[in-house]
Amino acid sequence: MNERKYEDLYNELQEIVLKLQNEEVEIDEAIELFKKAIILKKACSNILDKAQDEVAKILTENGELDDFNS
Repeated sequence: MNERKYEDLYNELQEIVLKLQNEEVEIDEAIELFKKAIILKKACSNILDKAQDEVAKILTENGELDDFNS
């Protein structure tokens, strides 16, 4: 999952969620899809966390914000 864009990861995650919700999926496939969804969710969260850190750093450097997380 290295260097994939957030939007691509999120779209793939959404496809898995829709498939699990709307289709009859064999239990083995459902488990594999669920595992992949967890990996995608973590990757999306990591990208968002990094983006939040970057924004906080930029704003702090400009003296506009002391604590982005509060």
